[in-house]
Amino acid sequence: MASTRNTLRRSTSMRALAAATPLALLAAGLATGANAALVISTGATHHVSCGRIACRATASNAVLNVSALRTKLVSSAVKLVSGTLAGDIEIEAPLTWVNKTHLTLDSYHSIVIDEAVSDAGPGGLTLKTNDGGAGGTLSFGASGNVTFMSSKNKLTIDGAAYTLVANVAELAAAIKASQNGTGNYALLRNYDAKKDGAYASSPIQTEFNGTFEGLGNTVSNLTISDGGIQDTYDGLFFENSAGTIRDFGLVNASVSNGPPQAGAFAGTLAAINEGTIWRCWATGGAVNDGTAGFAGGLIAQNSGGTITQSWANVAVAAAASSSGGLVGQNGGSSAIVQSYATGTVSSPPTSDSVALGGLVGEDDGMISQSYATGAVSLTNSGAASSDAGGLVGYESAGSNRLISQSYSTGAVSSASGNANSVGGLIGFDDSGAGGIVSSYWDISSSGITNLSQGAGNIANDPGITGLTSKQFKSGLPAGFDPAVWGEHSGIDNHFPYLLALPPS
Repeated sequence: MASTRNTLRRSTSMRALAAATPLALLAAGLATGANAALVISTGATHHVSCGRIACRATASNAVLNVSALRTKLVSSAVKLVSGTLAGDIEIEAPLTWVNKTHLTLDSYHSIVIDEAVSDAGPGGLTLKTNDGGAGGTLSFGASGNVTFMSSKNKLTIDGAAYTLVANVAELAAAIKASQNGTGNYALLRNYDAKKDGAYASSPIQTEFNGTFEGLGNTVSNLTISDGGIQDTYDGLFFENSAGTIRDFGLVNASVSNGPPQAGAFAGTLAAINEGTIWRCWATGGAVNDGTAGFAGGLIAQNSGGTITQSWANVAVAAAASSSGGLVGQNGGSSAIVQSYATGTVSSPPTSDSVALGGLVGEDDGMISQSYATGAVSLTNSGAASSDAGGLVGYESAGSNRLISQSYSTGAVSSASGNANSVGGLIGFDDSGAGGIVSSYWDISSSGITNLSQGAGNIANDPGITGLTSKQFKSGLPAGFDPAVWGEHSGIDNHFPYLLALPPS
């Protein structure tokens, strides 16, 4: 599957992606987009000229044999240069070296790491993108990551030196000791947080304004169990203020609030995001919030921030005001782009009003080219009106709201006899005409078979269309950009998937 995913990702057009969304950030590179590359693989070396240190591509499709690269790293530093001919540098075979030597990847455009890279000795690594080009980025495939022997190794990315941290405590301490939560940090290898025990609140309490580069690595078994009285903010990060968190995953994270509190926020990665989340994910685990607040599989509240190419498969069970498979509340100037959620979202019996969505509980911002597949289940014990939708629970009347090129397939259900708004895509749409464009729900799998019930409160809400599973699988829905979306019988059961972020 990894090779299929990598081939599909490389075929994505960067220019088409930038044109398909209003976010200027896409100009910085959502996908690699170029077929030309200097590739490190098990193939025979060709179209590469090597001197004492530097190896340069001499044609658009260049290959450097990984064993030859390892041999060079035994005795000297090595610098790989893609230049204008090759454009990108791609790592397509595992690479390990143990000597005190330094590897530099100098790319005209992007660096794509699809297999494990391990600096297992006292050496160092420099990664440089856009050396003459523009729109490139550093990205990691399903099997790609970078690891180091220790925090003493040297890492430089695009001219910035990074502090390597081995665990959650080291990351929290380094950020706390910094100037106003700034600085550049990278996780040097996968870390199992089970040994930490349960945290009583967010491990990282400092408002983050720097860059955290996960390097494709994960933290597993993080547990946060908050029994505070009120105003609690729980996630690995308390608040990503103006920082960037990227290329990082959480596995089997458990975040819970209780007993019932006021104004609580619960998410695996962060309670609040006001900055940039780029290619982050959470899989397994659960978020349980027994409070009047926000709960999300990745982020509790996206408040003016941007979440791009990120996903969550986390069970969210909350009595929070707004709960979603990815984000609890997506605020007015916030954006969620090319992201998805597959976890279930549910509420326990409660007399309070709640909004549940497969992707977002309450949306007042922008959702573009995103989807949700998890079941959404609403249970009320009182007469309070609540909302449940396959993608969004409550779509606000805010001026910045827009949902485009998005869909949901999860089952949507509500306890009978309650005054609830339940829709295939949106529970309650308060956005007005024009707020939803080219968006769909699956009438076969959702249980919402009434074609007028795309939104629970507006019959035949403009911009929302119901499709059968067969129709979904017969070709991309109208309005879906083929440079962004794909369909394949062997991927995601033939439903539309994001070329830049195909599901594993």
